[in-house]
Amino acid sequence: MKSPVQLNRKQSRIFLMVYIFATLAFRFYFEPMMGENYIASILIGLFLLAIIWAMIKIQFLNFAEKPDSSSQDGTPAV
Repeated sequence: MKSPVQLNRKQSRIFLMVYIFATLAFRFYFEPMMGENYIASILIGLFLLAIIWAMIKIQFLNFAEKPDSSSQDGTPAV
């Protein structure tokens, strides 16, 4: 399945940085409220990574280089 909205490489990097800072802030704020529950912390981390994986899988985030337009058959120019 392909996302109807797709970010370019620069937008994807900015989105990922904002996402990382937001999730770190979330984890630093809410995890101390849960006490010493390490399993919950690991599960939250895995869930937040799964969200990023899903966004890459549906091609919402795009970190690929732009294809070289000088080559006609799609092979990189040497």
